[in-house]
Amino acid sequence: MELVLISIEQLTCTVNDAVEKALDKYGIKSTKKEDDDEWWDLKKLIENDPEKRRPSTIYGYVRQNKIPHYKSGKKLTFRKSEFQKWQLSSKKYTKSEMGLIIDRKLISEK
Repeated sequence: MELVLISIEQLTCTVNDAVEKALDKYGIKSTKKEDDDEWWDLKKLIENDPEKRRPSTIYGYVRQNKIPHYKSGKKLTFRKSEFQKWQLSSKKYTKSEMGLIIDRKLISEK
């Protein structure tokens, strides 16, 4: 078995998603409230972005609808949880990780 290193943020997001899916599957209402999610402006998003993208890059992603965002007039805001999910969705897997994912998928379909 191969050891895969992930950040605490990625682990937290993955575990939270798994718990939410399990709760949904069994019809249990989540105790998490949407209002508990933190709202970020562009400055806060960049501070928390591990890649430290430039504002012009983020604005480009917004124009192309590549990043989840909210816009009220000229005010641009982001939800912390949506940004974290977006970060995870853009992860590039190694060949060995892809092999494990495919193997698990094939096993689960049997």
